[in-house]
Amino acid sequence: MKLKSLIPVLTALVATAAHAQTFVAANGIGPQNINRLSTFTAANPAGWSTIGPMASDSRLFTGLDFAGVGGGLYAWAVGGVGLGLYSVNQTTGAATRIGGSATNIQDLSWNPVTGQMVGVQSSSTTSPIELVNIDLATGATTSIGVVSGISGGLALGLGHDAAGNAYIQDIAGDRVHKLNGLASVGSISLGRDTNFSQGMTLDWSGNGKAYVAAIGNVGGFFSELLELDFGTMTSTSLGNFGTATGTFPTFEGNDIAINPVPEPATMTALGLGLAALLRRKNRKN
Repeated sequence: MKLKSLIPVLTALVATAAHAQTFVAANGIGPQNINRLSTFTAANPAGWSTIGPMASDSRLFTGLDFAGVGGGLYAWAVGGVGLGLYSVNQTTGAATRIGGSATNIQDLSWNPVTGQMVGVQSSSTTSPIELVNIDLATGATTSIGVVSGISGGLALGLGHDAAGNAYIQDIAGDRVHKLNGLASVGSISLGRDTNFSQGMTLDWSGNGKAYVAAIGNVGGFFSELLELDFGTMTSTSLGNFGTATGTFPTFEGNDIAINPVPEPATMTALGLGLAALLRRKNRKN
């Protein structure tokens, strides 16, 4: 095989390795209810593992996301002295508080178009759902606006696609809504009666699908990963998080996130770089 013909193969291999559908999560079930940074794959959610505790107490981390390609991992905690934005060590799981005083931020999501971290504020089915921009240096928030078209909703999940459109998980209606600006323009049923703390993410740098770490106790406890495809308007279970339906779960995804991968042009450059290294090695030999 000629070296030139290896380039697309190398590019594909690099892209596949970089985007293996690996998630991180703020797992809210554990000793003393201390949130733990955990990881799992879409192919095997039951095989989740713990990276480490996010804090030394039971503060609740409701939001989690990466700040774009190559950016750090950030989390939001609600209640008590731990309220605010945190940076998260991806190796140990330890979360360090940055600041912020906004209450009722239920999820974080990176908007790849504006290059800003966005939060969703929601406190009850009678209060408005509001999107805010979050300053990653201070934790300060600036209002984007109030969401319309989700009447009686309680938003616990937020995601963005590659075009910058927002998606909101409403556990009151058990649906995920796609927004155009601030207005809901369509939704997918989760097919589950969800309760408790949970969250969602959207694979904006990869397959464009949304994922929900769904948990509830109607008809018996369940904790599973759902995949939502807005192209086909379908919701599919990818499996439970290691505990059978009806038994108390050991995993509660307060929020989940996927580390975004470089765009195809960057992956091609990596493939070309590998090819150049092979060419250099061949010349030496």
